[in-house]
Amino acid sequence: MPLLDYRQGSMRRFGIRALSGSAPDVALAALLTALNVLSSGWQATPVAVAIVEAAPVALRRRTPLAALVATAIAALVGVVLGLRPSAPGFVAILVLLAAVTSVHRLRVSIPAGVLVGAGAIIVLREQDVVAVGFELALVIAAWILGFNARTRRSLTAALADLASSAEHARQEEASRAATEERARLAREVHDIVAHSLSVIVVQAGAGRMVAAAGPDEAREALASIERTGREALGEIRRLVGVLRSGADRDGREPVSGLGRLELLLERFRASGLEVHAQADGALGGLPTTIDLSAYRIVQEALTNCLRHAKGARAQVKVVREERALLVEVTNDALPGATPSLGGGHGLPGMRERVAVHRGDFEAGPLPGGGWRVLARLPLEPTK
Repeated sequence: MPLLDYRQGSMRRFGIRALSGSAPDVALAALLTALNVLSSGWQATPVAVAIVEAAPVALRRRTPLAALVATAIAALVGVVLGLRPSAPGFVAILVLLAAVTSVHRLRVSIPAGVLVGAGAIIVLREQDVVAVGFELALVIAAWILGFNARTRRSLTAALADLASSAEHARQEEASRAATEERARLAREVHDIVAHSLSVIVVQAGAGRMVAAAGPDEAREALASIERTGREALGEIRRLVGVLRSGADRDGREPVSGLGRLELLLERFRASGLEVHAQADGALGGLPTTIDLSAYRIVQEALTNCLRHAKGARAQVKVVREERALLVEVTNDALPGATPSLGGGHGLPGMRERVAVHRGDFEAGPLPGGGWRVLARLPLEPTK
């Protein structure tokens, strides 16, 4: 197969086309040759010239330029010998000129058309102007016909390349979208599992410590573990439901958002974290992705505080501005009690969520002790 492609490429480079349609070309050449011979008077020299003048039409798809040269030479020989120009011979020249123009570039087809037109003028120089003009019009028409065929073929190839490029771009876009969706789902799963396990671990440790001395506290810890596990399982089920359905029509879209912020804070308070919240501005009607990202940022920041800064007090502040949503989570832990900027997966996950919306993210220790997470999520597309 590669050898065939190479041969076809070489044929195209040298103006040689495939053998498709050779049978009609042979039939046309036979017809023109027969008509040319009949008009030659059945003498040996005119018959030979008539055959050489019309027969090359059979090669118009294989070697159009060489066939045109052979026909033109035969016609020139006929003029030198004083033979009368024939209509079939002129038709053969026109057919081959159209074939050359349809294959070769302008640097070849234009000189070919000029030479054929000049030859027609020389042959018909003794006839009236109308006859010469008619013959030149036929030459121009043959040239335009071939040029149009070449242009149409080039346009078809260009459209095919464009369609191929568009398909490739579509596949690339689909692959990129799938990668982004996998990253989003990975963040969701991480946030759900990491938060829930952190709360469960803290509650289990507290329950173990008070199991003997305070059965009521131990039961409360176990109840909190059960609630946290059920909520995490529910969110995972909703997430898997979205993957299965590909839509939110069955109510299986994750419902986490700032509307559930108070429930989230109550869960942390039940785990022993003292947390206060402040909300400024209307938080309803936020874009779904912004709402979910803000919720997850608060969840992850408080989880880090619960995990690394036990006994600290946390403050959550959510402010809706005209063009951005600000989310700030601070705590008053002792210096070194919270993770460094590069530790764990929580901070990189929050940074990625903000980066998706082309927002700003800051996380680091406060001068007087404690830790702050600050995210700015634009509410309008960044241009």
